[in-house]
Amino acid sequence: MPGIRVGSIVMYVLDSMFGHQAGEVRPAIVVKKWNDLSVQLQVFVDGSNDLQADKTIVEVNKPTQSDQYQSLADCAVKAMCPPCVWRTSVFEDDEKIEGTWHRA
Repeated sequence: MPGIRVGSIVMYVLDSMFGHQAGEVRPAIVVKKWNDLSVQLQVFVDGSNDLQADKTIVEVNKPTQSDQYQSLADCAVKAMCPPCVWRTSVFEDDEKIEGTWHRA
């Protein structure tokens, strides 16, 4: 991974947790370089369009008891969906397999 360091912008291929969006590409920033094989990323998602597949992605932003959301669409309307999703131990892959990153 020559040239890749903390702060580098790369492209992340959405994995199966993103449901029908799996395989689509989103920009990401390297937040930690583990070694020459894997990195941690903050992936910039397309709001509720990408987060509809899995409620656990937004669990950290879960509203209080008085403000429960019924769906991730509600979550997005209430501005509770995070703009980024954290991915750890992500490997580079020029074949662009789901759950990997490649250079922009």
